[in-house]
Amino acid sequence: MKKNTFLIVLLITVIQFGFSQEKYSRVKIINPSEQTIKKIASEGIDLKCGSKHDHDDLIIEVSETEINKLDNNGISYRIEIDDLEKFYSERAIKDLRKAKAELQAEKARSLLANSSQNRSISSVVHDNIIQYAECDEVDWATPQNYNLGSMSGCLTFNEMKAELDDMYTYSQNNGLDIVSQKANASSTGQKTWGNPTNNFVNQQNNGPATYSGVGSTRWNPETIWYIRITGNQSISPEGSKPQMLFTSMIHSREVSALMNNMFFMWYIIENYNTDDAIKELVDNNELYFVPVVNPDGLRWNETLSPSGGGMQRKNLRPNTGGTGTNRGVDLNRNFDYFWGYNNIGSSGNASSGTYRGPFPESEPETQIMVDFITSRNFKSAVWNHSYANSVPHPYGGVPTASSGREDEYYKWHEEMTRYNRYLYGATIFYESNGLPDDWMMGGSPDNNGSTGSEQAIIATTPEHGGQGFWPTTTTITPIAKQSMRISMATAYYGGKYAKLHDLTQSNITSTTANLDFGIERIGQTASDFTITVTPISSNILSVSSPVTETGMPVLSQKTVTFNLDLDPSITANEVIAYNVALSNDDGIIYSANYEKYYQPNLLFDHNPDSNGLTGWTQAGGWINTTSDAYSASNSISTGTYSNNATKTLTTTNSYDFSSSQEVIIQFYSKWDIERNYDFVEILASPNGGSSWVPLCGNYTKPNASNATTSHDNKSSTYANFQNNSSGQIYDGDRMDNWVMEEIVIDGAYPSLLSSNDVKIRFNFRTDGLNVNENYSTTNDGFFIDDFKIISVNVPCQTTTPTGITVSNITPVTAQVTWNQVPSATYDLRYREVGAPSWTEITDIATNNYLISGLETSTNYEVQIATRCTSATSPYSTSENFTTTDPVPCTGTAVISYPYSENWNTDIGDWTQGTGDNGEWTLNTGTTASTGTGPNNDYSGSGNYFYTEASTNGLGFNATVYLISPCFDFTNHINPEFTFYYHMFGADMGSLSVDITLDDGNNWSTLTTISGQQQGSNGAAWLQEIVDLSDYEGLVVKLRFTGITGSDFTSDIAIDQINLTADEAGSAPPTAICQNISIQLDQTGNASILASDIDNGSNDDIAITNYSIDIDTFDCSNVGTPVDVTLTVTDGDGQTDSCIATVTVNRQDEPTAVNCWDNFVYNDTTCMWENQGSQDPEPATECWETATFNDTTCSWDVTGTQPAEPATECWETATFNDTTCSWDVTGTQPAEPTTECWETATFNDTTCSWDVTGTQPAEPATECWETATFNDTTCSWD
Repeated sequence: MKKNTFLIVLLITVIQFGFSQEKYSRVKIINPSEQTIKKIASEGIDLKCGSKHDHDDLIIEVSETEINKLDNNGISYRIEIDDLEKFYSERAIKDLRKAKAELQAEKARSLLANSSQNRSISSVVHDNIIQYAECDEVDWATPQNYNLGSMSGCLTFNEMKAELDDMYTYSQNNGLDIVSQKANASSTGQKTWGNPTNNFVNQQNNGPATYSGVGSTRWNPETIWYIRITGNQSISPEGSKPQMLFTSMIHSREVSALMNNMFFMWYIIENYNTDDAIKELVDNNELYFVPVVNPDGLRWNETLSPSGGGMQRKNLRPNTGGTGTNRGVDLNRNFDYFWGYNNIGSSGNASSGTYRGPFPESEPETQIMVDFITSRNFKSAVWNHSYANSVPHPYGGVPTASSGREDEYYKWHEEMTRYNRYLYGATIFYESNGLPDDWMMGGSPDNNGSTGSEQAIIATTPEHGGQGFWPTTTTITPIAKQSMRISMATAYYGGKYAKLHDLTQSNITSTTANLDFGIERIGQTASDFTITVTPISSNILSVSSPVTETGMPVLSQKTVTFNLDLDPSITANEVIAYNVALSNDDGIIYSANYEKYYQPNLLFDHNPDSNGLTGWTQAGGWINTTSDAYSASNSISTGTYSNNATKTLTTTNSYDFSSSQEVIIQFYSKWDIERNYDFVEILASPNGGSSWVPLCGNYTKPNASNATTSHDNKSSTYANFQNNSSGQIYDGDRMDNWVMEEIVIDGAYPSLLSSNDVKIRFNFRTDGLNVNENYSTTNDGFFIDDFKIISVNVPCQTTTPTGITVSNITPVTAQVTWNQVPSATYDLRYREVGAPSWTEITDIATNNYLISGLETSTNYEVQIATRCTSATSPYSTSENFTTTDPVPCTGTAVISYPYSENWNTDIGDWTQGTGDNGEWTLNTGTTASTGTGPNNDYSGSGNYFYTEASTNGLGFNATVYLISPCFDFTNHINPEFTFYYHMFGADMGSLSVDITLDDGNNWSTLTTISGQQQGSNGAAWLQEIVDLSDYEGLVVKLRFTGITGSDFTSDIAIDQINLTADEAGSAPPTAICQNISIQLDQTGNASILASDIDNGSNDDIAITNYSIDIDTFDCSNVGTPVDVTLTVTDGDGQTDSCIATVTVNRQDEPTAVNCWDNFVYNDTTCMWENQGSQDPEPATECWETATFNDTTCSWDVTGTQPAEPATECWETATFNDTTCSWDVTGTQPAEPTTECWETATFNDTTCSWDVTGTQPAEPATECWETATFNDTTCSWD
């Protein structure tokens, strides 16, 4: 019997796991050629979902069958991850607990305030997501009901269905009526193939008569579920509003596709009642969600890999693709447009991952979605996928084909990707045919004669995330946040929406002025658009009636103008305030209050028509052009758009911002710049051009990086090109629509606002290649017109404040807030109701104040006045409030001080908290984990409490409380709490001290220490001092709140508790410090007195002593402000301290006397040293003179060599450097001896003697005569 049982179990196991389950691997193909890419695609390997580039290499996730195809084609590769399913599953198991803990922490955070940086907008009245213009994306609040699933964070199919039910229940329970009950997407009740029992009768319109599922886990055909979210859902007929479609999980292994959709759904449901933008969007549109298009594929992954990591992507068409993770048809290749266009974009081989099916729309899932879509009138749709951090759009089947709607796709996708910077386009991936978004758009007859849906719906297929099909569970929620704008844009760009552009610069120069606005239609659904301007400030006498634009084509932008009449008595710099509302046929879609200024000071006012390029210094080719302009005929542009260009445009002059409350930079602009690669940035220099900081405007966006610029038709050489920017850039195409850019220099730019040497620069950079898709982009570059730098100095207004509220009331404190008044400070006074005198606080810088030191259970009144230096407004009417009653404190009472606790015996009078995640651990020596915690307690040998962050302790992201006894401060003053802490660990959490006045019902945080504070286990403990003087006379409890980090290296330790309080007597002194700057003297030293930093310290009797802890300084203090503690002591020996910051400056650099002087500061001697010297005198010839030229700071050499003298031919002239003259040597050759008849003559040509003459002829003689020549007579004898 036992043997039989074993065999049955074994048989079940074989049935369950014996079918062929292919292994999937992640491989890298090194620098594949175009031919190789096409070969890979022709083998049916998907190059869209999950393929990405690493520089010039291609990374894909492939099955064993597909690896064999690579081998058979001689395609070399390197295996990056051998077993993806195992990798994904093990990673998820390890990470899921941490991810869920982080998700809970995320849910505790509130949405950050989305205040606009646009100085023209003082406040938003009715918000609109597409008007958001901050430097960084909205930090989308994590919905409270959004949950990670049990399968590596992914919802199972049943979990997804339960979530849809929960959404409906939430809507009903909260009286929203915005969510429908989940329903079958098929109008005929059609279902999927399922994975049924053997010989199941086929219910589809194709395939075998009967079929059988695989494995031991079987299920009948599934329903594809959808819900609709819209205002008044139960009574709004389908089709009564614009319709948008959001789908996911057409590929059943793509986790982020599903989870992003769920995040978005919960977000709009939970924020419907609190966010007017969400409410308007939901009320006036029908949003349809199909979270799982491929339920069988998802369930098959649940069966094969219940912990996550399953690689099934296709549906479960019977008898197709084997019995493992390659079953079925790729639904994303089964739609009837470009179906089977070629074997590159899909495969006809059933074993391929991109098998397109036996014929178009062969699959029930495809048929259900076609039925669902064609029976409605969708305006836009998104088919969510993962993973590639990209957004491909039609046509994927033939990427070079044109739908004629490319510009609409462009603007829509530019909105989607403004902050996540995903690359978008039709050619960014290799072709894929039979896609649903291609089918929804449709067009001319394709290779099969199909024209698609014939509804021309704009649809797209974003590939979310970059980690894999099963991302690390802790990244699922961040990826979902990155997708939010994609979902939001899909709704807005399908509906009746337009963007409002403020086209009025802030300097109003006349009492009769124009207000200009741009209306840019973005939505697919036609509507009229109306702008209404309503005066706010009393200096506006009248403004034009509302203006309505009708019949606007999609993407068109119309300028509308309002006439503004101002009070003739208006003065310079006055604020001109008005409300602007943009409405469509359904009502207001955006409303904001705007502020302009009457005749403010213009620091720079540039008009290209009259100024040309004057005022600017350009490099690289910026030009003054007449090709286009916002006003008149001229603008400045980047000129010829060429590859590998760097062009800068810099203000020639510097400007002084330091005397302005704010500075507004405004200019009109349009641009056409290759998206994600080329860019323009605007920079500012606080020091005349030595360094630059990036500026953020209404139209800038974060730069793209190689994480989001993988492009199959552009070399990865350029993927990181925008990292050459400073972070905020312009790119994309404004499509010839001008906008007014606005950049506010305020407290967010302290180095600029305090500078008198500010320059502005535009920097234009292009890479080596433009890929423009089929968009109408012409790469015109960047245009600038009417550039202004406006100094804002609003006159202080002594207007009585309004909107006074009192909140956060405790027994001893109350928070007061009121509406801001321009340029004013404030006075506040309060008193017990009926008391004869007020307590007054003057010159408060902000429009809020925390009143402390109140009496419990007491009625107070508070009033606010505006202050402009010495002038003040009347006080406001009183706002009354009552401090709360203290609640009796239970537990041990401490009534005498000082009190101390080191826990060396036990926990003492302290108690472990409740309602947290565990307990603090009492310990001695080291903690249980390496790399975190102290080596011992503060004293070196006793106990301390700590948070054990390992999984066998509290674990990660855990909260734990330790609560004090009752501290009774009755008849005590100056209570002060101190403790020592040790927070060493790479992933350290936080430690807070909280206080309660009502025995733990409500806690307020006094101080928080976050992150790693020590550098090693053995580093010294640090002390924290907490002032409790606001709680004099009360009974309180304190609480330590420890929150561990996201891994085990976050052990937080506390020790050596001390609490002191003085018995009530004379009031202690109050030390008041002022920050000062000092300069070193000529010896390199400086000193100060206590009086130098005292700023009016006081005491109720008298201060008897002033002392400071540091009074001398040298150059080692230059560059790092020094905190100097001033201690004041009164006659009772009571003290108080304050800290002043002393800024030490070097001695002034000496004035150069000589041109070669070069003073360098010596940080050792604290002195300026002249390291310059005169250049050495150059060597000269005897006839030259060297003279130093102070103008050129160099030696000038003058003088010429004496001319060489004339000589006879026998003479030689040689220059004598000693005498600095010419020496002439040589003698004439001696005259030769001659016969008497000869004559010697010197020949200057040959420099020799010429001898001439001949002997007289011998005379004729007789025979008896003899002729003898007589040398004496020179004749013949």
